[in-house]
Amino acid sequence: MKKSTFAILYGLLLLIHTTACSQDKKHEQEITTTREPAISTQNTIDFPELVSLEDILSKAKKENKNCLIYFSGYTCVNARKFEDQVLKQPEIKKLIKENFVYTVAYVDDNQKERGQTETKGERYAKLQKEHFNSIGQPMIYILTPDRKLAVVWSYADGSDNFKDLLEESIQH
Repeated sequence: MKKSTFAILYGLLLLIHTTACSQDKKHEQEITTTREPAISTQNTIDFPELVSLEDILSKAKKENKNCLIYFSGYTCVNARKFEDQVLKQPEIKKLIKENFVYTVAYVDDNQKERGQTETKGERYAKLQKEHFNSIGQPMIYILTPDRKLAVVWSYADGSDNFKDLLEESIQH
């Protein structure tokens, strides 16, 4: 192939790639600006977004309740199934609302906070890895007011025993 033909093909491929990537970025920006900061699926629990681990643990200690941290992802199919099949159940909602300080952390949140170099999702993923030695979603960690890990639940564990785990962790 001649150098000029190669240069034209390369330039054309580069143009196609650049156009596709810029459209993806525009779409990504639209998604990030229209996303809700927390779960707001109809008939499920409204989980506030995790601000910091220290804040949520301090609130749990003040209210003398266990702390439930839900690591999820906007694009996580299993998280949507869990929310639809489990978190919509009235008895589960009641248990969580009455007995826990609860929050959600979306590990695929692409928003950057002012002055930060990493995205919220990167920060949440790092927190999950460092504090809980895990990277999967959906995952739930329940900590006692004195910061001890009481329950670790993952979607792979199945949702049949989720209510029992919640009730068990209230006893701690």
